[in-house]
Amino acid sequence: MRPAFRSDFSALAFLLLVATALAAPVLLKHIHPQDRQHVYSVMRENDGAFSFVQHEIFNVKEDVDILFAGPSTIFTAINSPIVEHALTQKLGRRTRVLTFGTSRNSFDVQYMQIRDALEHKRLGMVVTSVPRAEFSDSPSPVAFRFLRYADPPEATAGLPLHYQAMLYAGYVLRSPRDFLDYLRPTLSKPSGYEASNGNAIADAWLRKEPFTRFTPPLPQLPPETLIYSARTRSNFAYSGNALPPYQTYYLRKMFEFLKTRHVRLVFLNIPEYDERGRDEAVERLCWPDVLGSPSAMIGVPPAVLFGRLTDADIQKLYYDNVHLNRNGGELFTRTILPALLELYANGSRFN
Repeated sequence: MRPAFRSDFSALAFLLLVATALAAPVLLKHIHPQDRQHVYSVMRENDGAFSFVQHEIFNVKEDVDILFAGPSTIFTAINSPIVEHALTQKLGRRTRVLTFGTSRNSFDVQYMQIRDALEHKRLGMVVTSVPRAEFSDSPSPVAFRFLRYADPPEATAGLPLHYQAMLYAGYVLRSPRDFLDYLRPTLSKPSGYEASNGNAIADAWLRKEPFTRFTPPLPQLPPETLIYSARTRSNFAYSGNALPPYQTYYLRKMFEFLKTRHVRLVFLNIPEYDERGRDEAVERLCWPDVLGSPSAMIGVPPAVLFGRLTDADIQKLYYDNVHLNRNGGELFTRTILPALLELYANGSRFN
């Protein structure tokens, strides 16, 4: 059997190459651009509205009244311009309501986006959602590119060692791309999400038929019936399916960071197609009880939201089993709107 290396010099060169690759994140930390803005410019648009988020955080100086932030379910379920218009009318001043959405179920990127935003502007209220779909107990593929070796240590402080090792492995794999970015900076690109205030508008049907507009009757529900409280406890049901430790770490980190900045957090229950007949809004856990004050939860039982709609009508509101399309997003947004406005105006409604 031939030896792996022809000479000691070849073996030494290979060891040096491996050592350089493993040490690349540490080396790049000192030569790579240190500003967070650079991270957004290298992200892929099919992973989220990163160009829009970059522009809003670093180029727009105005504060944000309500920020919807989270995975793809909230990315498509909320129509931010509708909320912004209603809030402007209610307060009698110009308001700003935005969505920072990503295509992955992971709270690490969400935490960093909110952290970046609060470094540059005020946020009045943050609204997020926890899908019932599976979460990975590891950094998402987006997080490997979005969390950086040059970020503040607080981004991973307290994270168990094996998760930090996962992130570092991702840093090693991405280091060649980062080095090229250092030599040839990525140009900023215009965002396709500006007209929708950051929302992803899905013009597709669950049955894959040609999309057409459908506007079902709007449920007229008092805000107090939509906000979790002792009186509305029976409107919610819980699967008890807790988040994996990695996701729990960043959800709690996000909550604690918002708390130190005196920003209220709202959990929004978004109904899935398979839940359409349920008389309760189904959540994993009761988040206000899990996290405490200041947090709140909004939900509408699917059977109430969809009223007497047929299955064929409900299918016109979804583009797959868990994501609302344009029709469903407008219906859902207008239904929960009174609760959003009430929570924004009345801080006493938070636990």
